[in-house]
Amino acid sequence: MRIAIVDDNVRERNELDKRIKILLSRSALNAETVEFGGGKEFIAEAKQNNFEVVFLDIYMEDENGVEVAKELRSFDRNCILVFTTTAISSLAWSITSSSTSFIKRTRFSKLPPYSSWRWLVRRLMNCEIR
Repeated sequence: MRIAIVDDNVRERNELDKRIKILLSRSALNAETVEFGGGKEFIAEAKQNNFEVVFLDIYMEDENGVEVAKELRSFDRNCILVFTTTAISSLAWSITSSSTSFIKRTRFSKLPPYSSWRWLVRRLMNCEIR
C-alpha cells in the first residue's frame, strides 16, 4: 500500500508521517509513505504509480490543494483522499469532491493518538491493494 503526504510545510509532513507510521505499526498494516513538498511533483508520481491514500494540504504556498485534488480525481477516483488544513471554510469543497475525510489542524502533534485514527484503519483494511 502506498500513502502520499502532500504539504509544503516539512514539519507538518514529518509529523503526519510519524503518526501514520505509529498507526500502521499498531494495526499490522504494511505501507510505504511518500512525502511531497508540492502538488506538481505528487501528480507526476501519482500518474505513474497510484496511491491508495493521499493526505493533501489545501493551502500550500505556491499551489492550491483543491486544484491538485481535482487533477488527481481526473485520473484516480479510487484513492482515499484526506484533506489537511487550518481552515474550516474548505470543508464544503472537501465533501463535494469525493474526499474521504477532512482534518482541521493546528498541529498534527495535538491530534489524539490511535483512537482518533480508527476511521483510517477501517478504510485501509478495506482498501483494494493495486
